[in-house]
Amino acid sequence: MAGPGGASDDPVGVLARADAWLASTEAQLQPTQAQRPAFAAYAEAIRAQAQLKAEHRTAGLFVDSALLPSAPGATLYGGLTSQQRTVFDFLAVTATGIGSNDPG
Repeated sequence: MAGPGGASDDPVGVLARADAWLASTEAQLQPTQAQRPAFAAYAEAIRAQAQLKAEHRTAGLFVDSALLPSAPGATLYGGLTSQQRTVFDFLAVTATGIGSNDPG
């Protein structure tokens, strides 16, 4: 079943979008070897949030923000270069981010 904007409401679709967004973000940030652990921790937190969102979406409930695991974004962001921060900032505010309703 498609949700607002045609996005898939099924858990697989939500998780696939999260993985696609993370892959795109990683490709654009090009993290160094030293940055990879922070990016991996960030990716796992984003996947956990997507999973929780998918579970609540299929149940027709709103996600209680207190249930969301914290994303180690500050750790990742603090280790990025100024150029990487610019890329990350752009990706975080665009309509194709993880919380968007854009298809695919």
